[in-house]
Amino acid sequence: RGGDEAPLALAEFDLLREFAADRTLPAVAACAEERSFPAGTAVFKSGEAADELFLIRRGIVRIVLPLKDGKYHNLASFGRGNFFGEMAFLDASTRSADAVATTATDLFVISRKRFDEVSRREPVVGVKVFARLARALALRLRHTDAEMRALYDW
Repeated sequence: RGGDEAPLALAEFDLLREFAADRTLPAVAACAEERSFPAGTAVFKSGEAADELFLIRRGIVRIVLPLKDGKYHNLASFGRGNFFGEMAFLDASTRSADAVATTATDLFVISRKRFDEVSRREPVVGVKVFARLARALALRLRHTDAEMRALYDW
């Protein structure tokens, strides 16, 4: 799965909805770079220094936590239209997990450095992206809370 779908354009991501309408999408596009990864390829590894946010244009990416003895714990899988890598984008720290392309995957990659340069010129872009990231992360945390509650209530 994932190989036969058309890659999304920036304007098609929920994270960036309405950016085209108020003409702030070109500012985001100026700091987005396209990258592709074959199935089974690491997008990034735990411990790497980074500041990039990844938007999935096409494909599936699995986020895994490396454990002892070469084992992994699956944290999440994200598909077309989702994003990942937001923690390092927000705090410019090292990656806390590995990201692996499960299928052939096309991404938009936004570095925090380039994003900050654009946001200094167009502050509304920064405000909108951070507000959207905050909402999406809140929804993910609520989902995690519900999963944890279900696990302990079981």
